[in-house]
Amino acid sequence: MNRKKILNIILVFSFVSIYSCGRDGVEMRIKASNEIRSIEGFIQTAGTKESNKDFKGAIIDLNKAIQIVDKYNMQKSDFNIGDDLYEELNKFAKRIYMLRGLDNYALSNTDDAISDFTNAIALQPNNKDAYYLRGNCYYAKGIGLDEAGTIYSTNKNNACTDWEKAKNLGDNDAITVIKKYCSR
Repeated sequence: MNRKKILNIILVFSFVSIYSCGRDGVEMRIKASNEIRSIEGFIQTAGTKESNKDFKGAIIDLNKAIQIVDKYNMQKSDFNIGDDLYEELNKFAKRIYMLRGLDNYALSNTDDAISDFTNAIALQPNNKDAYYLRGNCYYAKGIGLDEAGTIYSTNKNNACTDWEKAKNLGDNDAITVIKKYCSR
């Protein structure tokens, strides 16, 4: 086959694939692509706010970003935007949950932080940082002093389980906290 014929065939297949999803499908993909690009803007703005210790403001921006992710993931059958865009959405979701978890932890919103790190783990089961940080949240959530003035945590078992998982995934900081808090 000559080169011109091959290029014509490729061109025909390209048009067929574009028009097979229809005008609405193309418009939906463009809209989704633009909204997905706006996620990066929300993450950057959140980062600026975090560096200024405005964790509440950062959470607001990250909430806007996760709303976009949820919009497409929760109604995936309604939006035929392509697997590449869904993959990009999930990459963003992993980052957003980790960042928002850190912001919630900084504000001592341990339940929200635990939820965010749990979501990050669901998206990336081998995320050693999410296990380590969720362990920290569990421990901090149940912290108290006994009658002798010794610090304890009612969530020690949950914390130690997560730190152990983080250690098994290669987190060296987990080794230190396990020795300090779980070996007693």
